[in-house]
Amino acid sequence: MMIRSRIFARFQSSQRKIANLGSIVEYLRNDGIINLLDKNFEQKYIDENIRLRILYLRSNNDLINHYNICSGRRKYNGSINVVRLIMNNFLFDRKPHLHILSTETVVGQKAPSKTYEYVTDNDKIVIRWQTCVLNDNKTRYHRDGRYTKNNMHHLLQPHLVEKIRTQDETKLKDNDTRMDDGKNISGKFIFEFNDDNSKILVHTIENIEIIKNKNYSKLLSFSC
Repeated sequence: MMIRSRIFARFQSSQRKIANLGSIVEYLRNDGIINLLDKNFEQKYIDENIRLRILYLRSNNDLINHYNICSGRRKYNGSINVVRLIMNNFLFDRKPHLHILSTETVVGQKAPSKTYEYVTDNDKIVIRWQTCVLNDNKTRYHRDGRYTKNNMHHLLQPHLVEKIRTQDETKLKDNDTRMDDGKNISGKFIFEFNDDNSKILVHTIENIEIIKNKNYSKLLSFSC
């Protein structure tokens, strides 16, 4: 009887984990990612000890730099707010959205390639995205915007994130110049979930690129 109860408990736990994975992936794909430049993720999906990090691959493709921007829910939300501020106010003239290009669910230790370097052995999802604007219910590429080298530097260099919090917004805007027509930003998010797949435990940003007229020009190459 005891053995049967344990088997049933494990079965229930497994089914709950599968259901949670489906729910959180559906939320990220249908709401969380595409609206990230409007609002933060729902707090019920964010673990108290969430980690935000950027992994950047040097030009020789051998050395990987790990930048841990922050840990903890409050600091995570604050850092995402900073990214939103830069994207909405300094990089683009028109408000962009994130358009999902592809998703891949990775169960347990299984990795899509040897270049991936995860923090946990938990289930995870890899999402490729690109900035766009929405027009007449159709997705089209964003065609104009503005940026400065300093602003882009802050976006791509996580150890400088704290500086943007204290900089005067007027000074940043005074340095703005037009982004060439046809340019967009693309990247990849990797979300690692907690043990029961109910919350995001690790959020990794990688492969940040500027795209111009469908020709890819890498700014920094990240690897996770």
